[in-house]
Amino acid sequence: MISVSIFALRDVIRQVQQNFKTPYNGKTHTSPSTVADISVVCNYLKTHKLQEYTPDRENNDLATPARDLMVTGAAYANTAGAF
Repeated sequence: MISVSIFALRDVIRQVQQNFKTPYNGKTHTSPSTVADISVVCNYLKTHKLQEYTPDRENNDLATPARDLMVTGAAYANTAGAF
């Protein structure tokens, strides 16, 4: 029973590697480049404008802009109540 599962898991791994074009897993480990990973994430966020207030985005009818905390803090610091 266990040996059948091992063969099935190997087939799944090979299928996933083919479908997602992942490189063959060798016998040595490498450290992935954090610079490259962060760059991919940043480019995706910029391309899809996920970090920007976009009220006309699909399924985003109830979106509200986030407060700019620097502006809010500066406005409070300039009041008499801050002292």
